[in-house]
Amino acid sequence: MTTNNNTGHFGGLVGFKNPPKNGQFKKGTSGNLKGKKKGVKNFRTDLLDELHTKIEISEGGKKVKITKQKALIKRMINGALNGDIRATNTLVPLILDFSGSEDVKNNSKPLTEQELNILKNFLTDDDDL
Repeated sequence: MTTNNNTGHFGGLVGFKNPPKNGQFKKGTSGNLKGKKKGVKNFRTDLLDELHTKIEISEGGKKVKITKQKALIKRMINGALNGDIRATNTLVPLILDFSGSEDVKNNSKPLTEQELNILKNFLTDDDDL
């Protein structure tokens, strides 16, 4: 086994797991001094806060207060109904994702005897390869 004769500026051994002393953190301080400030919100939090703020709109001749999120949904649906292709292309996947998805998941039925035999045969044939 060989020894490492590299020394740092202050005479200490420098090498694997032994960084120079002048590159190490000083006592009482930690890593990222210019890191995230306390109380600064991330993008997700800001977006959710903004979507939940209420705005006043005119609906059917009446002034109604609704969230910005609901206003965006209403605008997208109205655009799709008026023939806006981009609104329709955005809305259709959302409808498919959120409407009836629980019914499809809960409607699965157990395999029949015949289906189980097919799976067993497939798995045993696969082991012979």
